[in-house]
Amino acid sequence: MTSFWLAVVISVLSGIIFIWNSVADQVENNSDSTVESKRTNKILLIPILFLLLVPIAYYFLGNIEKHQNWIQATTDLDDISSGKTNLSEQMSIESMLLGLRTAIEQDPKNGQLWFMLAEAYFQLRMIDLADLSMQRAIRIDARPDWLVANAQILSARSNSSDISKSINLLQTALSIQPNHQAALLTLGFLYLRQQQYEFAIAAWQRLVSLIEEAGNDPSAIRAQIEAARKQLTQR
Repeated sequence: MTSFWLAVVISVLSGIIFIWNSVADQVENNSDSTVESKRTNKILLIPILFLLLVPIAYYFLGNIEKHQNWIQATTDLDDISSGKTNLSEQMSIESMLLGLRTAIEQDPKNGQLWFMLAEAYFQLRMIDLADLSMQRAIRIDARPDWLVANAQILSARSNSSDISKSINLLQTALSIQPNHQAALLTLGFLYLRQQQYEFAIAAWQRLVSLIEEAGNDPSAIRAQIEAARKQLTQR
């Protein structure tokens, strides 16, 4: 913004100089001087017009670009909210962050916006910001899906305290929704990372039952159970 006002000041000063020269030339009656002054005025007119256009273009074009970015971000946000597209499709994550942060400023108690912001941060591998945003969403509404998502975010940091917090989040999600398949799947893998094979097997056996009840094939989970059993027998 400093550059804009500097250009304005220079333009105004140049205009004053131009007008002063024009008036002085009118006072002088020497025709040769008048012809020369007109030539000089034409030469001066070009940079003055340029300087006058610079701040105008700087101000209006800059704001037009920002406005266009905001329109695009708002459109992207509407498309995601309506389920037309995903965070990874037809947009940049940076654009989404702009739209989401602006929307959250206007509606800070909207848990869905905080959840979407956490997803965007997570895709950028900004784990701390993703965790903080997801915590804000959960404080507004402790949905099982959001608890599972927060557990997955924390587990990306791979330290023992975060793994323990992740397990607690998943257990909370299962206390709310006992048949939450993603919670059981994630819980089994976290127990496996902690070499708690019995708990991993128990979680996955519950998951196999749910998958079979839904009429789907649980063979992939059965393979994970067998691998965990092998690890258990090798102790």
